[in-house]
Amino acid sequence: FWLPGDSLVFSSGVVVATGLLNYPLVLVMAVMIAASVLGNLFGYWFGKKIGNRIYQKKESFFFKKDYLITARKFYEKHGGLALMGGRFLPVIRTFVPIIAGLLHIDLKKFMLYTVLGGAIWIVPVVMLGYWLGQLPFVQHNFGTIILIIVIVITSPIIWQLINQKNKKHST
Repeated sequence: FWLPGDSLVFSSGVVVATGLLNYPLVLVMAVMIAASVLGNLFGYWFGKKIGNRIYQKKESFFFKKDYLITARKFYEKHGGLALMGGRFLPVIRTFVPIIAGLLHIDLKKFMLYTVLGGAIWIVPVVMLGYWLGQLPFVQHNFGTIILIIVIVITSPIIWQLINQKNKKHST
């Protein structure tokens, strides 16, 4: 969940535009949508399999019960739309399918929202990368641009980790 998926999706569009990846853009997007659906299916299966026992799991650097609670509230508030909208929220996008499995959401309904959400997230981000990847400025500064995207996307997570650490030390 901590991997910067948005930057990877954006990068795929850039590398197709620059010719570094010599596959049709439509194929790249289809494979990425399929991968996102498979990832969500695994999360759904995991949530269904482990059930509420996941709340008993010991917290670690990568796993916080607050992530589950936040994802559950998000899902309960927004229902199936959480599967689509959650794609645009780092960390939430990982835990929403697990919560859907925990709640035993109908698999057909889950699949509909998962496929739609994957397409709604991946197609515009890949296309943005593709269009911008044709600009000489982006081609010459690709590494820096990706680094900036990773920093922007991961900074809320890092900020939260720092705040949690500071709260522990102040109590």
